[in-house]
Amino acid sequence: TADNITIKGCTVRDIYRDGITCYGVGITVIDCEVAYVGSNGISVYGGDVATLTKSNNLICNNYVHNWSQRATMNLGVISEGCGSTVCHNEVGDSTDLGMTARGPYHTVEYNYIYKTNRYYFIYIHRIYFYKMDSSILFWYYITNLKIFQYFQFLY
Repeated sequence: TADNITIKGCTVRDIYRDGITCYGVGITVIDCEVAYVGSNGISVYGGDVATLTKSNNLICNNYVHNWSQRATMNLGVISEGCGSTVCHNEVGDSTDLGMTARGPYHTVEYNYIYKTNRYYFIYIHRIYFYKMDSSILFWYYITNLKIFQYFQFLY
């Protein structure tokens, strides 16, 4: 657990478990490449859902690919808690889920998500969309969702 840290320009490759995992507020993960990791790519947790205290965490401009090399049901990018921003990331080339944002007041925008697992669903504001080509996004409850994602559907 740490607050007000920045991870910038790092390359994380060939890790047995998760690539980057942080707990706290004011966390920034920017301009990193995470590849060939055993479980999740980038995971950032922070903020308080019960009191709606925003974390102001930022996951931006990262290239995450080939995660979930050792286990299944992992994600390229995880943002959990309250009040994070996930933007301008490239996430793809994996057999598992692309991205999740769990909690209120997240902003998820301008991400490029491709070649992830098929036949899951996207859950946005209690609306189900079945049989999308990728399990690109998996949300629980988000109150500030901006849908400017680019999804590459491959048939």
